[in-house]
Amino acid sequence: MDTPVAIIGAGPAGMAAAKTLSALDIFCTVFDEQPAAGGQIYRAVGSTDSQRTNILGKDYLLGAKWVDNLQHSKIATHFDASVWKIDPDGTLTYSQKSQAHQLKAKYILLATGAQERPYAFSGWTLPGVMSVGAAQIMLKSQGIVPEGAVLAGNGPLLYLFATQLIQAGYPPKAILETWPDKAWRRALPHLPRALTSGKQSLWKGLKMLATIKRAGVKHYKGISELSASGNNDLAVISFIYLGKRKNIDAKHLLVHQGVIPNTQFSRSIGVEHIWNSIQQAWQPKADAWGDMGQRRFIAGDGAAINGAIAAELAGQISALQIAHQQGILTSEQLNTSAQPLQKQLAQEITIRPFLDALYAPDYHDVLADDEVIVCRCEEVTSGMLREQVRKGCLGLNQSKAFSRCGMGPCQGRMCGLTAAMVVADERNVEVSEIDYFRIRAPIKPVTLQELADLS
Repeated sequence: MDTPVAIIGAGPAGMAAAKTLSALDIFCTVFDEQPAAGGQIYRAVGSTDSQRTNILGKDYLLGAKWVDNLQHSKIATHFDASVWKIDPDGTLTYSQKSQAHQLKAKYILLATGAQERPYAFSGWTLPGVMSVGAAQIMLKSQGIVPEGAVLAGNGPLLYLFATQLIQAGYPPKAILETWPDKAWRRALPHLPRALTSGKQSLWKGLKMLATIKRAGVKHYKGISELSASGNNDLAVISFIYLGKRKNIDAKHLLVHQGVIPNTQFSRSIGVEHIWNSIQQAWQPKADAWGDMGQRRFIAGDGAAINGAIAAELAGQISALQIAHQQGILTSEQLNTSAQPLQKQLAQEITIRPFLDALYAPDYHDVLADDEVIVCRCEEVTSGMLREQVRKGCLGLNQSKAFSRCGMGPCQGRMCGLTAAMVVADERNVEVSEIDYFRIRAPIKPVTLQELADLS
């Protein structure tokens, strides 16, 4: 079975690309691991009820139109489908309902989005500690809300989820922000540019902060030395605030340190990756159209973190270039169609330098404490990685061979960036000089039966 274009991911970028291709009479096949379209930002938007909609806000509903657009004769959708291998000839191997299948695509567009940045500190593996993104998944898909939760870390998602909890009637017990006061000094030079077209986003942020303050939520800014403790489950959250140790009793700690591109697929197909020192993450090397070469494209937060609206625009721009390379659009038609989208995209991302500087991630806890677990799958600590560096391991693949760091079920998703930070710190070099894990298929765990299906 063949398809002209395969799109991996049915989030903002993937849905927008599919809509654009279908409008140009180009057939495409969309794959997504979830039961329905929407991605993380618009998860379950097609089936949510009015009560949940009121909690999640108006921006959440913007995804409904993209989900509806997938109902098109030129779009084939495969949900609950996990793509776990991409061959050089364009053959995709995926599993659906515990059976493996293959499909060959002439063009492939990766729209796999972002993942939450790994956030390691003492006690982060305790039951009761989870990411804000994971908690938001439960809210969007099942309407489950944690009661009396403490939110810790930094980034706009912290404010957004706090306001959603308040709207749901379960305000957080406290918010612990890790960014220091000097973050404002880093961000201020970027504020004038952000104000030129990012006023709406800034205004939304100020409104969320006002909502949090009105709800009486304790808000600690500039905390450090975060830790979680308990016998079998989370019981106490400890941190330094204004030079003094504070403790909070809690059953739920939701943490967040921003998001980074999900590069598992782009790495698995051999695309070169570059270090983005501002966003402190690796991203695949692609041109302004998302073209990575060899008929492979990438769009959305999987390419660089710019948000949902920017992802939708990037998906459309990549789809137009695919249509041009297939001979559907002339160069003149391509430019005419793309220019308004490119202009809107440029305006949409003007706020990013300000946000990236203001909410820079904090790795102090894992870098300062050798006992902090970096790889929870294999229970590898920061100190173990440092010891391997002192014995001559210069990068992650050497460390992987000695410690198994990155060899667990997550294949480095939850430890790769943190491990690179630790190794770079011990070597006293920039993270860009550290080699990353070599990612190989299968990207996701598969059964022997699924492998046998391919015969």
